[in-house]
Amino acid sequence: MKIPSSLGVCALATTLLMLAACGGPSASSPGAAPERTLPPTITVEVGGTVISGPAILESPEQAQELVSFPVLVADAEVLPAGLELEEVDWQPYPEENTELVTLSYRDAENTMDLTIQQIDLGGRRTAPPSQPHEEIIVRGTTGYLLSFEHAEGQEPVALSWEENGTIVSVSTSGMTLEQTLRIVESMSPVGK
Repeated sequence: MKIPSSLGVCALATTLLMLAACGGPSASSPGAAPERTLPPTITVEVGGTVISGPAILESPEQAQELVSFPVLVADAEVLPAGLELEEVDWQPYPEENTELVTLSYRDAENTMDLTIQQIDLGGRRTAPPSQPHEEIIVRGTTGYLLSFEHAEGQEPVALSWEENGTIVSVSTSGMTLEQTLRIVESMSPVGK
């Protein structure tokens, strides 16, 4: 899977660490939908195309067809000028009964990037990240602003929070925290 920056790799690592820190599956409540179990080999058909995971997809809509959680996308009107969706990745983790969707945005000059990652919690609970962080309110819930050592005067931003049974991580470089928060607040499920 291609992730645009080293910050994206850190955000992915943080997302997976938060998932690993989760407790075991929670007990289903009466009347809850049955848990979806992923097969050992992931091959699905979407719009007449057979896809084997992991895969680079054509669109967030295609990702939404593959996963049971709402795939969040940034509002194009809030994105900084020139920042465009470059790649959509889907990564199943059958041994963990979970899936990861990554949306990678970049500008033509490679001065800004945005990575949105969502991984299904599979009914587990998260724990705060083990790396240095600050608790902040993100989309009406407690989120974590992560600290990274960085060079070249860049001020990368990485946020992580739980929403709709998923861990959502957003990492940016070449943008301020305020720009990143505006993007995060503008995010909505695909098709809405």
